[in-house]
Amino acid sequence: MRFPPGERGRHRGKNVNRDSIRDLTYICIEPQAPLRVAMEYIDRNSKGIVLVTDGESRLIATLTDGDIRRAILSGCSLEDKIIEVLHRKA
Repeated sequence: MRFPPGERGRHRGKNVNRDSIRDLTYICIEPQAPLRVAMEYIDRNSKGIVLVTDGESRLIATLTDGDIRRAILSGCSLEDKIIEVLHRKA
């Protein structure tokens, strides 16, 4: 979905501007971050998800609050790295 600079459009029934669609940095996290940090990001963004991205901002995976809950129930620690949980999830 592309809008000319400064114009507004509709996205899933909501008025949004072009910049708000592209700025996803507030839900992006590095794979080497601990689960605790992922939980903080999820809590802060109120979306229930973080986007795990590499150093060039390319999407590696998604991690949800449910994924973290299941990882903890299976014995993971909040200090375990996201990448470790993703390998178990696969």
